[in-house]
Amino acid sequence: MNKSISFLTIFVVLTAFFLGACVSDEEVLKVEDKTFAKMLIVQKVENDTSDEALTQSISDESKVEETLKLVSGLKVKEISTDEFFDELKSQNSYSFSFFKTEQDISGMVPYTFYALEDGTMMFTFDGPESLKQKTSNNN
Repeated sequence: MNKSISFLTIFVVLTAFFLGACVSDEEVLKVEDKTFAKMLIVQKVENDTSDEALTQSISDESKVEETLKLVSGLKVKEISTDEFFDELKSQNSYSFSFFKTEQDISGMVPYTFYALEDGTMMFTFDGPESLKQKTSNNN
């Protein structure tokens, strides 16, 4: 069985999750500057595990930008770290990790979000590289 993931499959899954996502209206997610993202790594996580066969690398910048446009404007709410990981482990998901270059893959991820099988979207950062910004602003 071929387990490779095509961009069309990723796009359809993400669109379905986007349309089914149901979150409170506390805050609107904005990804205005998309220049930080030149590469997207999509990984399917089944039963809290994954492997290389379930991972797809996308370097077509128009497709990377299109993916970011799909989530920009979503209404989101903040949840605790425990809630985040409990929800993430409770069902299969796709992770969407954005990078500036292929060499950045081993470093800090500028932006990541997850699409769970029930349509829930989960974001690890407020925005691109926000974790770095928060750290430097706390000094």
